[in-house]
Amino acid sequence: MNGYQHFLFATNMSDACNKVIAKVRQFADVFEAKLSVVNFVEPVTMAYPGVIVVDDLETSRQQAAKEELVEFCKALNVSNTMQHVIVDIPKNGLFDLVESLGVDLVIIGRHNKMDFSWLLGSTTNAIIHAAHCDVLVLHE
Repeated sequence: MNGYQHFLFATNMSDACNKVIAKVRQFADVFEAKLSVVNFVEPVTMAYPGVIVVDDLETSRQQAAKEELVEFCKALNVSNTMQHVIVDIPKNGLFDLVESLGVDLVIIGRHNKMDFSWLLGSTTNAIIHAAHCDVLVLHE
């Protein structure tokens, strides 16, 4: 067994998530593995057609998330080419990215429900049970 070669850190870039950055970087360094980072922008659901232009809103939210991810990844020393912003819900979009990148370990942070709600409960459970690679859950 050669060990892990490519990690994917799924983050919402919250302040609480900043507390696990050092651990994520340390794991990648110990295994001498590539490190990619993903942030999900949940799709806009339109309750009233015609009130807002969804494409424009999602594009603007995605661009803002990309800019925020660039700053977030400076602490991880992750290049722009290894940063991914995906418009989807995490439990759906994560697996396609894992497959396309050849990831063998997904890292997610677990904090209190107020700070990291999108990866708790059914989402974390779905990721852990449906993943075709190992999943590491880090506590702050």
